[in-house]
Formats: sequence, C-alpha cells, structure tokens
Amino acid sequence: MLPMLRQGRDTVTLSAPPARLKKYDLPLYVRDNGQYVLHRIVSVKDGYSCIGDNQFVLETGVRQDQIIAIVTSFCRDGKRIDVSALSYRIYCRFWHYSRGVRHTWRRAIGKVKRILNRRNTEEER
Repeated sequence: MLPMLRQGRDTVTLSAPPARLKKYDLPLYVRDNGQYVLHRIVSVKDGYSCIGDNQFVLETGVRQDQIIAIVTSFCRDGKRIDVSALSYRIYCRFWHYSRGVRHTWRRAIGKVKRILNRRNTEEER
C-alpha cells in the first residue's frame, strides 16, 4: 500500500470485518493461492474490486469469505491515523480518482528514461 503504508516502518490496527464492506474500506484478505493482501476496496458489486495504492490494475471478484480483517487505523512515524479521519478519506478519494493521471505520468516518465538511456548508450559507443 505504498505510499500510504511503508513496509517495515508503519503498522496497522486490524478489527473483525463487518458483514458487508463498503467502498474505500481497507481489508486484509487471502487470495485463493494463499497469498495475504492488504488493498483498498474501490467498487462493491458482485464481490469487491480492490487495488493497492501503487498499482493500476484492479483485482476483481474478492469474496466476503476471503476477508480476514479490516484496517481501523495505522501508525505512521509514531502518529496514529484513524481511517474515519477526514484527511484519510480525502487521501483515498484523491488517490483513487487520480489513478489515470498517475498511470499516464508514470508511463511518460518511463518513456523519457528509456530515450535518455538509449542516447547515453549510443554516446558511449
């Protein structure tokens, strides 16, 4: 869930999940292959659609029986942030709705880097 959660530095508080989750909830679930995942729900239809903050492809079809727990708060740099806090709710919406722009930006930066690397390689020859 980078950039919101940093592996090995931030911690989360988990609680038992409610009977039905809603958009922007942050569940801990287990995939059918046994892998544990902590991603944000961005759509609730026939199952849940989830995505990590640093990803661009939705994981669809997450079932209620796969949900183990739900994040209720997290600690970042020693400061506890509740998922019901206004700042967190604004962050979730901004991050979700800016996904297309962020993806385009990342692809453009990657293309520029490849061009520069190619040019540097050609100059070294």
